[in-house]
Amino acid sequence: MLNNRIQIFSELVSLEAWHMPFTTRRNSVGLHADITFSTARLGQDVDCPVRFKMRLRKATLTVVVPETEALLVDRSTVARFDASTAGVRKVRASRKLKAQTSGGIAITAGPAGLAPSANLSASGAAATELSEETTLTSKFDAILVRHSLDVNGSDRWHFSPASEATLVGKPWAAADTPLMKLKDGEGNGNRRVGGTVRLELSCLREDLDIFDIELKDKSKIPLANLRSSKRLIAAEAYIRTRILSEGLPGPLMSESFALITLARVNSIEGGW
Repeated sequence: MLNNRIQIFSELVSLEAWHMPFTTRRNSVGLHADITFSTARLGQDVDCPVRFKMRLRKATLTVVVPETEALLVDRSTVARFDASTAGVRKVRASRKLKAQTSGGIAITAGPAGLAPSANLSASGAAATELSEETTLTSKFDAILVRHSLDVNGSDRWHFSPASEATLVGKPWAAADTPLMKLKDGEGNGNRRVGGTVRLELSCLREDLDIFDIELKDKSKIPLANLRSSKRLIAAEAYIRTRILSEGLPGPLMSESFALITLARVNSIEGGW
């Protein structure tokens, strides 16, 4: 049976959501979500024949507000261009310039007879090397965020890495970035959101990066199997089993576009 807080792979991504309680003076509250992406190390269970690591290439967060609840979303407050975690990229360019002066000694005739004098046109050049360096510094988003609506009209945010191959860290500062404001549709100030606002974090099968797969007991398996795709099949079977254990539909792991729900939580009342 589904509960109000499902964190199937908390090692991979953690999800927490909250809002302030409605009161007679507070008819609108901000919905916040704290998300952290990491590298998961899985397979520690006794019945799992392999151990492996897993990361996310992309993910999607969806906020579901049931139509049966007296809650309204203030569309003007929906976060569409979130302030993502920023990094700094430095580009350094340099070039070398050569300033060449030529000088020589020429013999000229004068009143005192033959005497040496400087002659710039004479042969014998001396080169001086000058360095010029330019450093450009610019900010970039560590995690790119894109907002859209799903087929049911629910708000969702798509996450993709900007510079890395997979998602690492947080997409925004959760306490400072409300995803939207919820209004009390009843207007009496006694409305309690409780478990009515649901947040789901999902990905496609192709977004799961499964790597460093090792068999726990190599002595019982022929060496040929160590180099085959059976290790990946075992890891995929373990992932599917964990999803089924939470009462969620088991994805077809051989299908690249299979939808995988990684976390499902309800917003709780309280501050950060």
